[in-house]
Amino acid sequence: MRHAILILAVCALAAVTVLPGASAQTIPFKVIRTFPHPSSYANALTWANDTIWMSYSAGPLEQYDPYTGTRIKTYPTPNTKPRGLAFDGMDLWLASWYKAPTPSIFQINPVTGGVIQSYVAPFTNGTSNGMAWDGATLWLTNEANSIYQIDTFRWVVLGSISVPALGSYNPRDLAWDNRTHTLWAGYQSSGLIRKHNSLNGAVLEEFASPYGNFQQGLTWDSSCFLWATGGSTKLDVSQIDVTPPFMVLKGVLQGGTPIQFELTDTTNEVGNLFLVGWSSSGTWPPIMISGKPVPLALDSVTLLGLQLLPFFSMVIDTSNTATTPQFLWPKLPPAIPFWVCGVTLNSSGLVSVTEAQKYVTQ
Repeated sequence: MRHAILILAVCALAAVTVLPGASAQTIPFKVIRTFPHPSSYANALTWANDTIWMSYSAGPLEQYDPYTGTRIKTYPTPNTKPRGLAFDGMDLWLASWYKAPTPSIFQINPVTGGVIQSYVAPFTNGTSNGMAWDGATLWLTNEANSIYQIDTFRWVVLGSISVPALGSYNPRDLAWDNRTHTLWAGYQSSGLIRKHNSLNGAVLEEFASPYGNFQQGLTWDSSCFLWATGGSTKLDVSQIDVTPPFMVLKGVLQGGTPIQFELTDTTNEVGNLFLVGWSSSGTWPPIMISGKPVPLALDSVTLLGLQLLPFFSMVIDTSNTATTPQFLWPKLPPAIPFWVCGVTLNSSGLVSVTEAQKYVTQ
């Protein structure tokens, strides 16, 4: 069996049941971008090395560039009814909608698409469904209000948490939030996406899925964003920001097209906004504003190669709308990646910094 080498302390859970309590906090969210998928249901989703792997109700397994929507690879699935995906840093894990004793979990080589090993779900109640990897262990749902933490080296259950859910097929897919060590879970019947305490299953936050009660796949990227997918008539994958304020691009990054950047869901801003850009070629040290670091900075290669100056060095908005002036996107080659964040100021200094968003020139 092939695994990434990890030196981590694994915390085992006992079986924990969550009793009904106070309602979860409903949080704002913003869909930043979408790209289409070709199936009526995209059930499984996972993030791997700045790409997204996805599978559908009857397969296949596909890899996409999430910033351009370009399909990179396609492999057949080892059986029908894929439901969950996870990536452990080396291999893919795929869950299919079967009960024990039928093998329903597959460890897959992402380079060849070949099955490394197959497993029977380590529970008898429910069917294998959504998955997530937390850096050391695998999390797997059973569509019967339980989420299991699994040691994949020994293939044993370390513990489980029960989650409150109404209706059938819940919870669906999972996403591990590496910032807060919490689990996001999608709920098909209620059309909700919830953040759970990974120790006891308590619902910490929730919001209405953009896919309603067709919510399916879910994953967390290497930055700070959820990605979700669904079925029925909304056949796409969405990048979702759950940390306001939100920065939104208006326009398409194609040469000669008019674009704007806007901050939404801001609080107590006076409207002063500038954007800080960064490319993969390197950075200056972080900019300090009012003694607080802004984590992105323009580097000289970006300025020369992308010709973004003065657009992203400092665009000041004094209209109290937190929107940059409209400007023409320069004539740049396609497929150049860069990152941008929005910074708002008031008379006292720094108010907020948005999550850094990756863009690719079109």
